Amino acid sequence: QEFFSDMSEEVERYKDEGNKLFAAKEWLKAASKYTQAIKIDPNNAVLYSNRSAALLKLLKVTKAIEDADTCIKLKPDWEKGYFRKGAILEEQDKLGEAMEVYQVALKLVPESKELSQKIHTLRNQINKKAKSAKLSAAVDPAGSKDVAKSATGGKDTNSKDTSKGSKEGQPSSSSVKSSSAKGSGCKDAGSKSSGREGDAGAPKQPQASPSQPAQDVSNSGVVYEDLGSVEVAKFAEEFLGVLRDDIEEGAVIPTVHFLPGRKLASSEEQEAHVRIAGAFETPDTLASLTDFLRQKGGQLQAQAVLAVVPKSDIAFPRVWDKPKWPGGEKQGIFAQLETPAVRKLWFIPTQGKKAESALAADFDRFSVLPRLIKT
Repeated sequence: QEFFSDMSEEVERYKDEGNKLFAAKEWLKAASKYTQAIKIDPNNAVLYSNRSAALLKLLKVTKAIEDADTCIKLKPDWEKGYFRKGAILEEQDKLGEAMEVYQVALKLVPESKELSQKIHTLRNQINKKAKSAKLSAAVDPAGSKDVAKSATGGKDTNSKDTSKGSKEGQPSSSSVKSSSAKGSGCKDAGSKSSGREGDAGAPKQPQASPSQPAQDVSNSGVVYEDLGSVEVAKFAEEFLGVLRDDIEEGAVIPTVHFLPGRKLASSEEQEAHVRIAGAFETPDTLASLTDFLRQKGGQLQAQAVLAVVPKSDIAFPRVWDKPKWPGGEKQGIFAQLETPAVRKLWFIPTQGKKAESALAADFDRFSVLPRLIKT
């Protein structure tokens, strides 16, 4: 009896630590804490729900949806698992599937105004996409296929095809959706409500901690020093750490991450990530994307912007053809960091699913995106 009591206390401790890290936007560390708790209690649906929320924040949608499905399997009468899965499907632009999942959740909590509003909003978005697809078909039948699939929740399309079906140069999938369920009777990571299950509360502004020189992460070759603030260093460290995981999984998606201004960090958090597949096809698509990103950065009062782009996704600009390019003929990932005062560029060579140490490159000479933040 005492042994099982100690185990339960340890699970709660790991979960509480994860919730605090989630609230401080330390999503990678939060996911690690939930994993430690799951190893002790692998049948705890709340832990999978929490880790799913953290993984979605990190744009690790495959693992996030696996956790959401596990949550549903363990506790099919709890709406939060369905809410998690719906949020992930929204992020993947599978609006029809997301609406169906939210409808299942609404049957469990018919009084939830948030779920009702989500379903209503998604239905409107699907109808608009369907109408847009019909109009596009009259002009360009081939170009409308992906829009129609997305609108109806059909088969998933690859990122390049999806971008062609949207406005030229616009990101194909815009933002990480919030995965909190206000109408839930349970409270877990990302939720603003309080209830019987007792999980992490709404994210709070991270508190400044004593500044220490940032060290290499996983022998990455990137040193996070002179980035202007501890907050920016943590932001860069977290998402470049996630990048290395994505390289190992063979799932690097061109993405721009924004660190919102302190006043907007909570309310605009879900709009701080923009997928940009297909934006590097021509000078026109790149120019259109640049205008969009500058506007988004202004709306978020961004403290920093980190662009992550595989070399294989870039048709223009071919910066590696310029003299003194440090990466030679290697494939790899561009990581471009910008703040009002600091600009950094790294190229991370890859061999299959293995990442080598990052190479520093001259920002002004080799950046793949124009400057996005005004000085």
